[in-house]
Amino acid sequence: MPSKARPRVTIACATSLDGKIATAQRDPIDWTSRRDRARLHALRDGADAILIGAATLRAEDPPLLPTPERARAREKAGRRPLPVRAVVSRTLDLPLARALEPREGAPVHVFTVMDCPRAARERLTTRGIRVHVHEDEVDLARALAFLKEHEGVRSVLCEGGGVLNAALLQAGLVDELELTVVPVVIGGDLSPTLVDGIGFSRERLLRAKLVSHEATPEGEVFLRYRFRSR
Repeated sequence: MPSKARPRVTIACATSLDGKIATAQRDPIDWTSRRDRARLHALRDGADAILIGAATLRAEDPPLLPTPERARAREKAGRRPLPVRAVVSRTLDLPLARALEPREGAPVHVFTVMDCPRAARERLTTRGIRVHVHEDEVDLARALAFLKEHEGVRSVLCEGGGVLNAALLQAGLVDELELTVVPVVIGGDLSPTLVDGIGFSRERLLRAKLVSHEATPEGEVFLRYRFRSR
């Protein structure tokens, strides 16, 4: 889908030296520096919406909303004080905790499929969460276009995980990647990676241009890549 028909999409992710984003057990790990966490908050504060996959939500329940101070700074910069939150989930097995906490001015949209459990859908809608039902697969281009048309979203920060990242990249819906390489090794065949799924064939390798890089005193490397329009 042409970028004019959808918001600008940036993937933000931290990986180990071997390209993993979590352990095989998906255990929460405190592995990035304070500098990287501040960078992530800045990326969140610069986005109109935050998009996340169900597995990442279940494993981390990240704090997707800014502090009151950061909300005021967003508003001063011409953005809505609180971002729109969007989740992709087939089963709607989502924790109704910190990440999806009801907040006025911070709508939550969940994109799912037709065979999702009715009870789980009702559980979300009674909490004020809007559930959008697609057919056999969530149409990410359609979901992004909806956010732009109905919520005025111009920029989306995707915080993974690997399955959602892969789907967005396969569909040609990603504009930039903000990557932090952390000096640890996780290993394991079953540990999730930055981009999971079946991957790209040799003929369709997805290429990106390095825009900026920074090595930090903590040994992390911040990388920004831009993808060629497809």
